[in-house]
Amino acid sequence: ATWPSCWDSTVAGGLGYQENVDECMARECQEEASLPEEVAKPLLRRRSMISFGCVFDGQGLFFDNDFVYDVKAPKGFKPVPEDGEVGCFEFV
Repeated sequence: ATWPSCWDSTVAGGLGYQENVDECMARECQEEASLPEEVAKPLLRRRSMISFGCVFDGQGLFFDNDFVYDVKAPKGFKPVPEDGEVGCFEFV
């Protein structure tokens, strides 16, 4: 886990060169939560985009655009960490 014992998004990731946002989100669903891309793609709903800037680790100003999605997972689905970036998932 990148930041152990901290709350985070269920699925998040970096957009690859020439990758569109929807493809990235479906790929990250597979990588981070074991929800197969082909299952995730038709269930993803883009909801919003958040843009912000901040100073990151004293390295200067960092700008980011975060795309916010909802996904209605299949009944009984439980996310399982797949890529080692997430320690565990909890429903709250």
